[in-house]
Formats: sequence, C-alpha cells, structure tokens
Amino acid sequence: MHPKGGGSTVPHLSDQLLIYSYQQAQKYHLNLEFIQLLEREIRKRALESIKLSS
Repeated sequence: MHPKGGGSTVPHLSDQLLIYSYQQAQKYHLNLEFIQLLEREIRKRALESIKLSS
C-alpha cells in the first residue's frame, strides 16, 4: 500500500485539502484506516497544530 522509496501516501493533496479531508472524515465517521492514513500524513507534514486548531 505504501509507495516505494518512502514517499507520501497522499502526495497530490494540498495541506489545506488534507486538513479539510481529515475534518470531514472525522465528522462523518469514515473508515478508521482512512482517518489514520490522513493522520499519518498530517504528522509527516508537521501540520498537527493546524489540525488541532481548526
């Protein structure tokens, strides 16, 4: 499931869209694995403070 070379799992999402997607996934109680994938990407991009404050 992870790309070779350790690249991003969701490289084509802007930071803003990543945060929005995470918030919507939480709001609508989407699949836990999907939410965790978004959380990992948020941590990788060091966006946790944005996620928490939004």
